[in-house]
Amino acid sequence: MSRKLPFKLLLLGSALLAAIFWLLSLIVDSLGDADVGAWAILIIAAGWGIAFVALGILSRNSVNFVKKFQIMVGVACLMVAVVTGINIFLPAWESTLWWPIVAIAIVAGLMIGVLATGGRSQFEAHNQRANSQAPAPKTEWEKRQEQQRRND
Repeated sequence: MSRKLPFKLLLLGSALLAAIFWLLSLIVDSLGDADVGAWAILIIAAGWGIAFVALGILSRNSVNFVKKFQIMVGVACLMVAVVTGINIFLPAWESTLWWPIVAIAIVAGLMIGVLATGGRSQFEAHNQRANSQAPAPKTEWEKRQEQQRRND
């Protein structure tokens, strides 16, 4: 079983849930004035946001840039879900409150990225791997060149 299986299932599950909700909204007229497109965006964005943040935190990938990128994509998806949810539930909300919410989300995403990578930058992890590896074995041509230098 792949380690990315739960991630893929959550992505596809949220899209499936949105499609089922859309189908039910066409069949059953009990939703009234609900905007089905907004609900579908809310479901998909929330599912994908949670999946990407979880993948970034739980992945065993040693490339810190990839982990931080996955977390920031997840935070962006969650921001779309929050903005869509606010538009659904509080349509008359003041627009001056958007920028502080965006700032909080960006800083929270950066903090989660730092915590997931242990505070190391991508270059530190790369340098540790490069320094820990033994030098590459010499080729036949390099061995002959070295032998000729010794003989001269």
